[in-house]
Amino acid sequence: MSDLMDLIARLDAASEGDEDFDIEIGDLLDPASAASGETRRIIPYTSSLDAALTLVPDHWRWLLDKRPWGERRQDGFRAEVYLPAHSYKGDRSDVPSHWGPTPALAVCIAALKARAR
Repeated sequence: MSDLMDLIARLDAASEGDEDFDIEIGDLLDPASAASGETRRIIPYTSSLDAALTLVPDHWRWLLDKRPWGERRQDGFRAEVYLPAHSYKGDRSDVPSHWGPTPALAVCIAALKARAR
């Protein structure tokens, strides 16, 4: 779990997708294949929204919107990954979410936070 949290922290500092991060994510999701040393197709989790959405855990929902980015007032994207029960809660402070510079990074990090639970 600490490897995943470390990866999330490093992804948080990224400003765009990166193939090295994609490889790390793939290795964390499938450690047996990573250990075998086989050449695998690299999935662009950090640069493709479609690929990032595959990280959302089964039966979880996702939300993505574009708005000024927090206090810095830069354009950015906010992603949430949540269970259906959260849809009806007023307080969503426990919902895994992330502000990111690209849609793929925002969803990727929010989905990894959900998996870390």
